[in-house]
Amino acid sequence: HTYSQFGEYAVRLLVTNANGCTDSLLMPKAVSIAKPEIRIQATPDRGCLPLTVRFTPTITTNDPVASYLWDLGNGVTSTDAQPTYTYTQQGRYTVSLTITTVSGCTETLVMRDLVSAGKKPQANFTALPTTICAFESVSFTNTSVEGTGWTWDFGDGASSGEENPVHQYSDTGTFSVRLVVDNYGCRDTITLTDLVKVKPPIALFDVEIDCEDKLFRQFRDRSVGATTWQWDFGDGTTSDQQHPTHRYTQTGTYTVQLTVTNDTCSNTTQQQVQVGGGVPDFSASLTEVCKGATLQLTADSTNEANITSYTWEIGGGLPKRSGKSVSVSYPQAGLYTVILIVRDRNGCLDSAVKRNYLRINGPTAALQARDVSGCKGLEASFTDASRTDGTNSIRLWEWNLGDGTTLSEVASGTVSHRYDQPGKYDVSLKVTDALGCTDSLRMSQLVHIFDIKALFSASELVSCPGAPILFTNASTAATAYTSSWEFGNGKTSTDQDPSFAYDADGLYAVTLTVT
Repeated sequence: HTYSQFGEYAVRLLVTNANGCTDSLLMPKAVSIAKPEIRIQATPDRGCLPLTVRFTPTITTNDPVASYLWDLGNGVTSTDAQPTYTYTQQGRYTVSLTITTVSGCTETLVMRDLVSAGKKPQANFTALPTTICAFESVSFTNTSVEGTGWTWDFGDGASSGEENPVHQYSDTGTFSVRLVVDNYGCRDTITLTDLVKVKPPIALFDVEIDCEDKLFRQFRDRSVGATTWQWDFGDGTTSDQQHPTHRYTQTGTYTVQLTVTNDTCSNTTQQQVQVGGGVPDFSASLTEVCKGATLQLTADSTNEANITSYTWEIGGGLPKRSGKSVSVSYPQAGLYTVILIVRDRNGCLDSAVKRNYLRINGPTAALQARDVSGCKGLEASFTDASRTDGTNSIRLWEWNLGDGTTLSEVASGTVSHRYDQPGKYDVSLKVTDALGCTDSLRMSQLVHIFDIKALFSASELVSCPGAPILFTNASTAATAYTSSWEFGNGKTSTDQDPSFAYDADGLYAVTLTVT
């Protein structure tokens, strides 16, 4: 069989004898048809002429390699497994290898520009000008003999791969320049020591801020090698001092420029200076609301562009809030002081304080209960103990007694209610004041009504004096209970199932009370 596709194939053999009996054999992966894989390593793969290169293949195949055919890129071929060849002509060479296995499989790998071989270059260059002021540029011209690549090191940490670069120096001093020339992998290096001299000055300055006087600025010169200073503060005023101070008359963003000189050189730098001012302010969507209602606090936007953060202290033990506008809700009535703290772009803090700014109204619901635990038919009483906010009187009391009974009262007082069914009942009270503000109190399972029945039996109804009689308590109750026995002769017991012996003849009435 001839296989036409790469892959692994299972082969199954089925045999049948003259009597029609059969048997089979399956061999998984019995046949593997795989494409050979080739990798080539050239050692070295670049250098100066004459360049001797050893070619080493790595081949993965199912069967042994029968033959090799190398094309070394310049018309030279080889049938060696690992040929060595010396290149004598400058250039880049594409190398290919074709292999043939013993089973006739062939495969070819082509590696473009695998080998680079070149003449030894002679590195050289010129630079103009070589004495400059800071931030001026130097033009470098490659004058090397031969070369296909260039690597420049300008001595200040900067580099370039251009043939004829232009470089700007941003620091003062003397700098050595190095050029590495590459010619098809063959290199040469030249370094011109202290070639470039960069003269000062370099303009630099810091700005100091006084948060107590936000229009004031202290300018600190940090220039390198300056002998004169000329400041432009961006508002039409100037100074020739080294470390001047300046007070702006208005808030805003100003471009401050410093020009420094030294002999024939000068340099200029600029900074944007944010000048803030004014006093922060804020407003509330409502300054008087019922407790639990939501109101909005919003900072004044007059100086918004200069503010980086807003922090609100809203009182009442509530957590601080952040943001230009915040929503707040107070759970308790009272007067609340609000404080807004702002931080500007210069890191300065300022605050606005409005004392007793917000009035939060509303009553506080409360109640006292009596006789809330007992048997069916219990008469429970509930007394209003609610408080006003100190300003607005309570006008309405709404009771929910838990068994479907609701009451609406227009005066404070006590309400009584009879519970005829066993169970546990929630009691709630809602109060409303003259402004319509409300508060509610719900007391879960405040009332407990029990259903209990006393029942017992005696082991003997006729007995002899001194003989013990066992009394068995058969009472029913929804919860645990206590027992109290009276045996009719002045004797008692609190046992659940007591045993009692009478010491005299007689007829006795026995009473069981369960609670």
